[in-house]
Amino acid sequence: MALASVALQKAVYERLANDTVLSELIGPGKVFDYVPDGTTAPFVVIGDDGDGETLNFQFTDLEEDVHELTMTFHTFTEAPRGRLAVKQILSRLHDLVIAEVILLEEFVLITVDFVAAQVLRDEDNLTYHGVFRCRCIVRPANIIGMEE
Repeated sequence: MALASVALQKAVYERLANDTVLSELIGPGKVFDYVPDGTTAPFVVIGDDGDGETLNFQFTDLEEDVHELTMTFHTFTEAPRGRLAVKQILSRLHDLVIAEVILLEEFVLITVDFVAAQVLRDEDNLTYHGVFRCRCIVRPANIIGMEE
């Protein structure tokens, strides 16, 4: 069985990496799953899956094969861009992940809900760290009676 988190991460990565507005904010090629050594801010990291992938989540009348996932994104900027730059990036992440439909391979994204966004100043007193979290409900595309 394929994990919905794999399909979701692939689709979200493609969406973020190919967005011209986000690229203007952080620079091209600066969306990561793992940040390479020497990478300078600003950039976006597709982070932790929160509590992981929960299967058999009872969301609708379906009692099987519905997945609940939490996605977390991190963004970093350095002075003098600061807090406003982080908020602009978080706002664009919201638009790309929450406000627009995301198509997945082998799965259907039922809903994406905003959970939280936060801007922190790192200990170095130069770097701002933005955190964006959302909750996703996903089901396999082949559930009988639920085809698109």
